[in-house]
Amino acid sequence: MRIIKNITKIVIGILGLIAIIAGLIVGYVPAKYLHLPVNPEVVNSVIIPGAQKIIRYDVQGADEATLEKAMMAEQKTLGGVGNTEWNIQTAYKMDNPNTPECKIVNVTTTYTINVTLPRWTDPQDGSFFMNWEWNNFIRRVADHEEHHVQIVLNNIDPIKHAIETSSCENAQATFDAEIARIKQLQADFDTQQKNEKLDPINLQ
Repeated sequence: MRIIKNITKIVIGILGLIAIIAGLIVGYVPAKYLHLPVNPEVVNSVIIPGAQKIIRYDVQGADEATLEKAMMAEQKTLGGVGNTEWNIQTAYKMDNPNTPECKIVNVTTTYTINVTLPRWTDPQDGSFFMNWEWNNFIRRVADHEEHHVQIVLNNIDPIKHAIETSSCENAQATFDAEIARIKQLQADFDTQQKNEKLDPINLQ
């Protein structure tokens, strides 16, 4: 009976060791050597509500150091791993212009919001662990940029209201002040994220 128990323990130990080795192989050996399917679209997939366009720049590599180096090169141009470019325009008419009764009417606001994100082009060269890590990373970047998008969207109506209630002579200055206010909100968010070490600057 004791021999059977000892054999059982040995078998369980061997199976456990095999499972650990298999896990390490699947987790760290490049997926292409295991002939396992890796879909780059899935690995890079994110949704950013409110963004009118998502622009991608390509990064290549099989490990953290190589991918981070590639993204660092882009940061010099973008100012970060990701970037949100936005533009707000307004149009209005003046009722009774050049008179004391002048009033702003028919105010409209239009905007464009484009988000730039990295795209890992060859996830098949990385391990499954690296694929998992990248997918988590790109989602953090997308969440960060989504907040920038929402800052713009949340202030479209306030801009319109500010212009509608401004005087004819101050309409442009009011619009300029609103744009400056939104830019400051964007900068404040980035500063807060950096201070709390929440800005997605690396893969870990």
